[in-house]
Amino acid sequence: MSESKYWKREEIINSLVVDSNGYIVGYVKDIIINPPNKVSLRIYKMKEEIKTIIDFDALHSLLIQKVKKRFGKKTIKDLYEEIEKEIGEKVSEQNLIKYAEMKNVEIPRKELIEKIEVDVGEVSLEDIENINESIFGVCILLKKGFFEGKEATSYYVPENEIVGKMVIDKNAKIIGHVADVLYSINGLGIKIIQKKVGSSLIPNVEELKRLLIITYASEENLAENISSLLKVPKDSALRSNNILEFAKRTGVEIPMKEVALEEEEEYPKVIPWIDIKTIGDTVLLNKSMEEILTSI
Repeated sequence: MSESKYWKREEIINSLVVDSNGYIVGYVKDIIINPPNKVSLRIYKMKEEIKTIIDFDALHSLLIQKVKKRFGKKTIKDLYEEIEKEIGEKVSEQNLIKYAEMKNVEIPRKELIEKIEVDVGEVSLEDIENINESIFGVCILLKKGFFEGKEATSYYVPENEIVGKMVIDKNAKIIGHVADVLYSINGLGIKIIQKKVGSSLIPNVEELKRLLIITYASEENLAENISSLLKVPKDSALRSNNILEFAKRTGVEIPMKEVALEEEEEYPKVIPWIDIKTIGDTVLLNKSMEEILTSI
């Protein structure tokens, strides 16, 4: 294990843990100290589960349509005021569902991908080969394989089995991701890109269109309403810009979504295949990146 740096707890928590075969073990949940001298890392992974839940945005749209027919009102605030008058109490998700059932409104549902934290186990401090940090975060590299029977390879593999994988050097420094496999008379090499990821909020036009179709009962009716209000041809009414403008003019709240913004930068050198130690979920190099670059 590297002795070049001491790390704060907050620097270690949520850092990536990779075994000696290049397989991702998970992320650090906690650091456990067991006196007199045992220290271990509690590791977790995130598992995706699909759940079916009530689509309250769509339910609001359906109920607002009913309120508009009776009272000419159209906002969620107006809807809640009318419901509270009828039921004599504040609107909650539970009584909103009961109200919809009472009005014979079908309860819309949608699928949601939910990330569940799963405990992987513990890794002893003595099992750590190295800890390092790069622009991609902190990585912990183990001395041996974590998964029984799960082998890795350093042999040539098809491009589709290596492109996109994270590249980590022997000092546990995350270098980037494999962009391509290149060929020469001396053998194969890998081209690395460094992806700098950010995020931004933009209008979720697909979700907005879905909610408006529910409100106006069909895509056909929605197109007619947009065409009439914006004075545009019906066959172009459902373009994104028209849907957004229609929502703004009719006072419909526009749902937003977070999108990743990626900036890619190519590593200046091709990494020879002989400098690959093993390929698992990640590509582990058998040297530090500094050593590789000085030898090319």
